[in-house]
Amino acid sequence: LNFTNGTPVVQFNGVTALAGTPTFNQITATVPGGATTGFITFSNLSGAATSATFFYLPARINDITPNKSAAGTWIKLTGENFTDASAVNFSGAPAASFVVSNNTTIGAQVPFNAESGSMSVTTPAGTTNITVRFYVPPSITVFNPTHGLPNTNVTISGVNFLDATFVKFNGSNAFFTVVNNATINATVPNNALTGPITVIAPAGTNTTAQNFVLDYSADLGISVSDLPDPVTVTSNLTYTIFVANNSGFSAPGVMLTNVLPANVNLKSASTTAGSLNTNANPVIGSLGQLN
Repeated sequence: LNFTNGTPVVQFNGVTALAGTPTFNQITATVPGGATTGFITFSNLSGAATSATFFYLPARINDITPNKSAAGTWIKLTGENFTDASAVNFSGAPAASFVVSNNTTIGAQVPFNAESGSMSVTTPAGTTNITVRFYVPPSITVFNPTHGLPNTNVTISGVNFLDATFVKFNGSNAFFTVVNNATINATVPNNALTGPITVIAPAGTNTTAQNFVLDYSADLGISVSDLPDPVTVTSNLTYTIFVANNSGFSAPGVMLTNVLPANVNLKSASTTAGSLNTNANPVIGSLGQLN
């Protein structure tokens, strides 16, 4: 009542609004930019009055600290219009617990079923989502196929893959695409070896217990040349063993066994790859990886 005595001033939690011409018991005002949840006040020559209840504006989340964490930990949301919030959700999963400290701060506990994604706060003015993501450590549940050769496409299934930065096959970086929070498509890199798959995401790293098996087929060739030929008894003979990888893939862990005749004395031996064990007969060559 008594809105018509003098120039009216309407404020939303202290921020002055654009107000229309009042009648005795009514005035229309536009919510001003910068207004926050709080009381509405009206004043004119007759005095001032304050609303009995809050006027609520939509909540807005400006920041999450930290923005990555495991279940059970507490994080802080900062923003505005949090007063009387009724729910805090982690990508749809309700917070294990939360406390509204004031209109700009909420403390929330990460639930055990939280997933990486957007967070939301529900207040009397509705539900708002944050554009900045909160991240939970990734987990791999299965991958398919479980074996293959380089350039094989592998689908990795699990959870919390959003914004993953690396996928590795036994330590070798793979080209990959994050389809969604639960699916990654990866291509087995060249020269990858049998071993586990690792996914690295903003909140941590997860590695499979099961190996991805590389179906390499070896195609190693061997040939020998000697000098002089023929050789006489008690003379020195030099011979060279050539080992070649004729397959289209690198061959890891190549071993060579060279059995010496009983009536031959080994004078010396060397290799251009790996190492030789000449302490006994046969001579063992650990040649390593042949490309």
